[in-house]
Amino acid sequence: MNRFFSHSSLSTFEQCPARFKFIYLDRIRKPFEGIESFVGRRVHETLEFLYQEGSFYFIEMNMGHVIKLGKPFYLTLSYVVIFPGLASFFFWIKGIALIGANRAGVFLHLMPIFGAIMAMIIFDEKFMFYHFLGAIFIIAGIILSNKKTINNV
Repeated sequence: MNRFFSHSSLSTFEQCPARFKFIYLDRIRKPFEGIESFVGRRVHETLEFLYQEGSFYFIEMNMGHVIKLGKPFYLTLSYVVIFPGLASFFFWIKGIALIGANRAGVFLHLMPIFGAIMAMIIFDEKFMFYHFLGAIFIIAGIILSNKKTINNV
């Protein structure tokens, strides 16, 4: 039996004690759960685990591995959060607003091309034939999927 009850389980008990018994005590579940319920359950279980087992940061500190929160840490964190996280999300939403979700979805396939270009610039990766071949296939697919068709009726 659980020693800890989450807010959602206590709220279920307040709403309907029988439902609480079926779900949390008898462990009777619906045979199918939607994607929202599945993801929500996984997030909830992860947070519950972290809460019950303690923070990993404090475990690392007790082992002598201290994270130094200095200038390199903050520069790396801001670079990782601002550019790929916030800026790309902002521009993606703007792009969807301009051309629509159906057409914008096709351009997701440009990510490997930009990833390869960034790897060549940042990590000095060599340009190989498979980079060129992959880029040609991706660009051809985008062009073909955006091509207007004439309906012969």
